[in-house]
Amino acid sequence: MKGGTNILLVMAAMAVVSIAAATMSGAQPRSNAAGGTRVAAVDLVKVFNDFEQTKAVNDAMKAYRDKVAQEADQKMAEIKAEEDALEKTDPASPDRQARITKIKRMRLEYSVWESLEKDFVSEQYVAWVKRTYQMVIDGIAEVAKKQGVQLVVTQEQVDTSVTKPEPLLQQILNRKVVYADNSVDISAEVLATLNANFAKLGGPASVHFGK
Repeated sequence: MKGGTNILLVMAAMAVVSIAAATMSGAQPRSNAAGGTRVAAVDLVKVFNDFEQTKAVNDAMKAYRDKVAQEADQKMAEIKAEEDALEKTDPASPDRQARITKIKRMRLEYSVWESLEKDFVSEQYVAWVKRTYQMVIDGIAEVAKKQGVQLVVTQEQVDTSVTKPEPLLQQILNRKVVYADNSVDISAEVLATLNANFAKLGGPASVHFGK
């Protein structure tokens, strides 16, 4: 059950996400539609990972995993104590078979418990990823509408620290936006909007990970 914190980088594999904004408000000049579609770009991976809710979920998940790891250590210590007691039991003792059965039961129960905990953590994690992703999409749409943008595309940054050619080439080939002027990058505005919305929901205190 011990393991490091899983950073929410699942979105890094996404190539492109576009948002068709809803009909603009009455204050939006019609000339925009006639002049063509307004496009903006966002670094979805950076926004997702720098979102305060993402950080809060990571912290909450780590705290829960640490708690589970402590419980696992305790259970294993109890099993070890029973095994040590069995070693000291006289082979002819009528209690020996009962101790063996007890140890088998404890190990079986531990195995089932461990499996259930792993499934629970995975399910909780996936639920929070989906919830966070939807909030990110809603935040992008909110900023896009305010700025009169009809289409938002993601731009991926190439990790130049990669030393092997295959992964580097794959990153390059997966890029869909090779250039976007800074004036159309709404990443900072989206991140600010997301963090403000998260604060309204209660911030880190609103993140519950565990039973």
